[in-house]
Amino acid sequence: MKVTYIKINISPPSHSPLYELFYFDDVSAAKKHLMAVPRVTSCCTLSNPHYYLQCKCCEITSSDEVRPTMPEMSILYKLHLQSGKLINLYDWLEGFKSIVSTEENARKRSKVKSKANDKDLNVRFLLTVSELQMMGFIKPTKRKTDHVARTTFGCF
Repeated sequence: MKVTYIKINISPPSHSPLYELFYFDDVSAAKKHLMAVPRVTSCCTLSNPHYYLQCKCCEITSSDEVRPTMPEMSILYKLHLQSGKLINLYDWLEGFKSIVSTEENARKRSKVKSKANDKDLNVRFLLTVSELQMMGFIKPTKRKTDHVARTTFGCF
């Protein structure tokens, strides 16, 4: 009976491309990567969407800058950071409309304000507010019906 041997050349994982996706050199790095803090990550993502989306339209020069081309969630989050403990929903809506409508007017090149566009902005605002509430950044108040309360202060 003839026995054949197969020689396999195995190299260490650190010589493979993208090895850090599957292997860690020390345990503390693994814990850091696997146990991220969701609230801080969400705050960073909403504050600077350019870092995650890698698009030129969302690029900001200062941390408090709000651009109309940012995602609506980021716009509302930035406005949320500029307010106090209670946020008046009407003032928040007007601030949102003033930022978003400037970008839409620049796109359409029209100065006529239509009611359909206004209703569309109201719906988009309400959807984004409900998403912020679901994420835990705001909650409704029983003291004032037209206000919401901030639940986060200084994520960083």
